[in-house]
Amino acid sequence: MKPAAGERQAAGRLQGWKAIAGYLGVSQRTAQLWVKTRGLPVRRLPGGRGGVYAEPAELDAWMKSEDTALRQARGERRHRRRQLLWASLAAPVLLAGAALAAWRLARAGAAVPESVMFQGNSLVANDREGRLLWRYRCDPPAEMPAAGLKPEHTHAVLADLDADGKPEVFASLGFFYFPAGSPEAMVSAQIACWSHDGALRWRHRPVPGVRDANGAAFTPHWEPAAMATGRVGGRDKVWITLNHRERFPGVLAEVRPDGSLRELFANHGHVNSLAVVERDGHPAILAGGSTNALRGSFLAVIDPRAGFRKAPDGGPPRYRFAQPAGGLPLEYYWIPPSDLTEASLSDVDKIHTIRSEPDGPVAVIWVGSTQSCKVFIEMDRSGRPLRARISAACELEHRRFERQGAIGHPFSKCPWFQRPLRIRRWSEDGRWEEVSLPMATMQNTI
Repeated sequence: MKPAAGERQAAGRLQGWKAIAGYLGVSQRTAQLWVKTRGLPVRRLPGGRGGVYAEPAELDAWMKSEDTALRQARGERRHRRRQLLWASLAAPVLLAGAALAAWRLARAGAAVPESVMFQGNSLVANDREGRLLWRYRCDPPAEMPAAGLKPEHTHAVLADLDADGKPEVFASLGFFYFPAGSPEAMVSAQIACWSHDGALRWRHRPVPGVRDANGAAFTPHWEPAAMATGRVGGRDKVWITLNHRERFPGVLAEVRPDGSLRELFANHGHVNSLAVVERDGHPAILAGGSTNALRGSFLAVIDPRAGFRKAPDGGPPRYRFAQPAGGLPLEYYWIPPSDLTEASLSDVDKIHTIRSEPDGPVAVIWVGSTQSCKVFIEMDRSGRPLRARISAACELEHRRFERQGAIGHPFSKCPWFQRPLRIRRWSEDGRWEEVSLPMATMQNTI
């Protein structure tokens, strides 16, 4: 579009298409087309005879503006071509990403966990068919970077506490670590909650509000032991037991949706196991463990709708709690220790687990420190003891301690294993009454 140097330097008005076209360096037809389509500044001479003229300065200004517009247009065309190229390359990726996001959204909306479990330090949630929905690694506390989760202190349950139709995952986390050269383990207990799609809602250390006999708070050295779920008043509930490592009280508490605790029961010994039963048409909590104050093991039935309850007082005054209780549990059974308990250098037994059976729960007592002699207390569906039986290892352990002189009578005449099991029930009038349970042995059936 540039004119010849000689033509561009011509002075004065340009008259006629030939002069104008020559100044611009184009044909007359092109100059005439530019007048119509691009606003070339050409004027017509008066008289209507078709003569035209143009001012060189105006043509120069027009050409300069046209050069700028052309450069901008060329730049815009290149930019549009690049955009189209990138769009064509990115379209498959974007479509695939959108499809994946839609699939995940649909799966997250449709699939909720049907089961949860721990694999090492990771919590795993599976759907109804056992397919993995999500996995969450529970890192140990910063002060115990090498700690691992101890299975017997780590549990996970599903419950819809916020009543949105999708269950949350609640877990107790028991981190243990043995420093080099130390016989004592470092322990850190936590509880945590995840939404149904695996998003962590909260995680913190649980500290019950119960007070020691002197009114002081217990040191925050609590370990989780058992978890259970049930429906009360049309809503899901989660219950947890927490045991103190030094002073040995045990606490049963309800875990609220925000992670705070509502204490339901305090015992002068660890609470190791939980089960849910029905008592008088309402859910009740069956708790089992040991009693340091009375020595032996215990079973208690607690109404989760009631206020704070305590085990019946017994033993030295140090086995007390400062805060008052609204009453006693629905039932509290004390199972005194046997001669095998003392012979194994232990002063308490403990109900280690409560199994769910079709006819009713079964409490499993670990006798003393043997861990092989076990007593099984069979109950009805409401948690009332019916009968007892012992494991075959009880006779073997008894005879072993007979040979060592730690037990002075033969197993065949043992008052604890060969007779009905005599346990104690705390009565409403504030005293212990004896309950005799038929005992099944290797020589009889009941």
